[in-house]
Amino acid sequence: MAKNFWEKHFSNAQLKDGKRMQLIIKNGLLVANGQVFHGDLAADNGKICALGQDLSFMADKDTLVIDAQGQLVTPGGVDVHAHMSYFVGGCWTSDNFASGTKAALFGGTTTTMDFVETKAEENMLAALKRRREEAQAQACTDFSLHMSVLPHDMERLDEIGEVVASGCPTFKHYTAYAFTLDDGQLYRSFKEIAKHGGLPLVHAENWPFIQELIRRCASEGKTEPQNHPLCRPAWAEGEAVRRVLDIAWQSGANTFLFHQSCAEDLPQIERARQRGQVVYAETCPHYTCLDSSIFAKMGPLPICSPPIREAGQQEPLAAALVDGVLDSVSSDHCPFTQAEKSRPDAFFKVPGGLSSVETRFMLTKDLPNMSLNRWVEVCCTNPARIVGLKNKGALQIGFDADVVIWSREPYTITSDTLHEKADWSPYEGRQVSTKPETVIVRGQVLIQGGQFLGKQGCGQYQKRSLL
Repeated sequence: MAKNFWEKHFSNAQLKDGKRMQLIIKNGLLVANGQVFHGDLAADNGKICALGQDLSFMADKDTLVIDAQGQLVTPGGVDVHAHMSYFVGGCWTSDNFASGTKAALFGGTTTTMDFVETKAEENMLAALKRRREEAQAQACTDFSLHMSVLPHDMERLDEIGEVVASGCPTFKHYTAYAFTLDDGQLYRSFKEIAKHGGLPLVHAENWPFIQELIRRCASEGKTEPQNHPLCRPAWAEGEAVRRVLDIAWQSGANTFLFHQSCAEDLPQIERARQRGQVVYAETCPHYTCLDSSIFAKMGPLPICSPPIREAGQQEPLAAALVDGVLDSVSSDHCPFTQAEKSRPDAFFKVPGGLSSVETRFMLTKDLPNMSLNRWVEVCCTNPARIVGLKNKGALQIGFDADVVIWSREPYTITSDTLHEKADWSPYEGRQVSTKPETVIVRGQVLIQGGQFLGKQGCGQYQKRSLL
């Protein structure tokens, strides 16, 4: 490695007065700072202090030294879109914060983000405090929260500035479900958020069109699961993405589009960026790895929204991740059991969502043409940067020592070996090239050799800023 690289990324400042390190990982293949190189990592007080070659001289009898033996070493994953302890479709998700974040750790994700929804008479700061306390009692990963803007919140937009100042600068909006905001409401909310340096997040689908298609299917008795994607066509997403981006442009707000599922979205994103608009966009593993043929095999289990789409949509999304049109990968983890998914008698009554929090990081690595550096960018660095997690998502001096050491052995995904509470997986039987062997959060080993070494509630809440 070139000398100037080490001068930039290796610091001796922590060695003055004979100080020794809390943790050293030696002999790893590190993915750091846009480079892939053999070297060591040292951490103290939960922070990365040094990257270098042969840092063993920094160890004493109290230093935990882990020999990676040439294995891949990456930052901990950052999943900015997951739903734990969430009530939807008449039932609660099968994962609460305890089980869902533990599963995330087993998948190499060390920071997760969930959502806050206000009750009708509850102000935003009170809702944020309530949800934060719920998560803090259970979370095994470090965590943060997005605020949601629901129709009843339109009367409390003046609270947005306080929410941003409290360390929560991101706000979820829907153009679907009972949460749908009309164009004028989106404009008002976007403008207020932009004024305070926040970032709107958007679930974009054309809900009136989707409702009409569902009504027609119901009237014709077409209630089978395979009709779900037909009632939420790619056009309904692409049109909503275009409209949302135009509203954001008029409001002066940057925008983060959630769970892009189809190629129709991509030219809309590029069009907006070409006129100078700041647009971020994510996809999810089920949109790059699965197609609608899964409904013939699994019935209602894979129902989620936006839907898993027909064959041919997956390759453009994967290529867009590699090429930079899409910025990141989230899980959109929203799991339910087979019994909960199979009980309703029509596809439009099935609770929407599936599990990906444990498999997201692994599955993304194996996408076509995905380099190690780009893999880390879309699963760790970019999501942290976009939402203002200042010390997460990279192996960099001064960042939290969130580190994953990956196995050399391939892994076959099965519901029996996953730690998510759903009793099925949409990726059942899929082989991936590697899985996490050791997972470290702020210098503490929480996963080692298939064992969880932490405790419920060991995660820390992360305040954020986009400035």
